[in-house]
Amino acid sequence: ALVTAKLSDPDNRRILLVLSKTCGLSVKDALGALKFLGAKPAPCGLSEALEGGGDNFLAVTTEDMVRGLDMNLNTVVIVGKASSPDSYTHIAGRCGRAGEEG
Repeated sequence: ALVTAKLSDPDNRRILLVLSKTCGLSVKDALGALKFLGAKPAPCGLSEALEGGGDNFLAVTTEDMVRGLDMNLNTVVIVGKASSPDSYTHIAGRCGRAGEEG
């Protein structure tokens, strides 16, 4: 599952929140927290997020679902400990260079 919420942020943030297998939270839990904080999260498909996400969004997904995800992000937050070093490296790579050299 992938859920996005629009953010009112002048800095054009594109944030991916990844729930690790070990964190004990589900996307449903994250949705409840976002709603409590005043965000208006809406479930969407991957293609919608990639094409229509634009700027100023927070996307929430699970460690399993992040594989193959290719989004232009500037922040990746992992909730909990990744299940393996390989998984951590892969998740961190979702942000990677973010179009920058290096």
